[in-house]
Amino acid sequence: MSPKTVLVIGASKGGIGDAIAIEFSRKGYRVFATARSVERIEHLRRLDIEVLILDVTSQELIETAAAEVAKFTGGSLDFLVNCAGLGR
Repeated sequence: MSPKTVLVIGASKGGIGDAIAIEFSRKGYRVFATARSVERIEHLRRLDIEVLILDVTSQELIETAAAEVAKFTGGSLDFLVNCAGLGR
């Protein structure tokens, strides 16, 4: 049986999305982690987490990320966690 899949939007290093992505991965889920800059999530590759660029203000990047996840999952996603936002 394939592992359940989760997409974590806003998984930059040191944030709550980062911690959530790592915990899902530890629990055996297939994790897709996103951030506006791949450098902010590159560390997750060492944990076999798949990283994608996604800026939620860009329709083009939203569509590209959705297509990538659909390609790797056969169009099925079990969980979506949105941690994207602007911290001040």
